[in-house]
Amino acid sequence: MSTSVTIQATKVTFPNQFTSMAGSLFAPPNMDKTKKYPALAVAHPFGGVKEQTAGIYARKMAEKGYVTLAFDASHQGESGGYPRDTENPAERMEGIRCAIDYLTTLPIVDEDRVGLLGVCAGGSYVMVVAPTEMLAKAIASVSLWDLRVTAREGVAGATVRQNQRAGGNRKATHCPILFIIGTGAATIFMSKAGYEEAAQPKEWFEIPGATHHRLYDDEAAVGKAVAKLEEFFGRSL
Repeated sequence: MSTSVTIQATKVTFPNQFTSMAGSLFAPPNMDKTKKYPALAVAHPFGGVKEQTAGIYARKMAEKGYVTLAFDASHQGESGGYPRDTENPAERMEGIRCAIDYLTTLPIVDEDRVGLLGVCAGGSYVMVVAPTEMLAKAIASVSLWDLRVTAREGVAGATVRQNQRAGGNRKATHCPILFIIGTGAATIFMSKAGYEEAAQPKEWFEIPGATHHRLYDDEAAVGKAVAKLEEFFGRSL
């Protein structure tokens, strides 16, 4: 797929019950509107917004031929919901489901080829959604961060208790899942716990030397992650 055409984000909104969710929709370059394309909903890190890490991954995956949607969680960014700047796990997960629902309404999306991608806390949330979101045919996390462990133990305590369950995943999944992590990430144990608990089909992919945050926006590290995501979703969707 040619990347010579600059991909522009289109601002969109979709409902999460009574909350209006704000998203950035990306389409493949030179898109043929008479065709249907695979699609990805992209969940952002804790404290992030759609224009940051989620937008980077959404744009790069659009360059690979996907319709992608990066969106602000409820209470955050341009999405509605009060109080502001609230991290509500239940609403975060419902927002992911609503993002998939929205994608399936688009005439350019093949509703049988929709996947989920989450970074940091977004990675944990998509794995929690995995067992019951039947519209998602493949799911991937990058630099997964499990807020449950951090809330209970703190960052230092969570790192010490690396054998505690983490990762947000449950054993019974209906689709392929992928964990991408940097070998230099302090949070690597969270992805490992999620991977060990997950049922097949599952994949593990390490990026040598990359830290947790380098996989947010470092061009070289993100490029390696995107190459793996292209390969994984290419055969899973």
